Amino acid sequence: MPRKIADRPSASAVIAAENFDLVILDLNLPEMDGLDVLRAMRARQNQAAVLIMTARGTQEERVKGLDLGADDYLIKP
Repeated sequence: MPRKIADRPSASAVIAAENFDLVILDLNLPEMDGLDVLRAMRARQNQAAVLIMTARGTQEERVKGLDLGADDYLIKP
């Protein structure tokens, strides 16, 4: 069932406790950068597919997200 989680502590707790096939991740989260959530997921060997969907569209940000283990990176209009 889809869940919307709006902050980093909630996201980390849910992702650590449950198994997901797909995580759609915005990078502009309150309290912490979404890349830190992705980094923590991959550090715990979480293999869920991660789609970054964000307004941050620089090439640097995109490369960083993919290097950290995102499966794809989409820029919101």
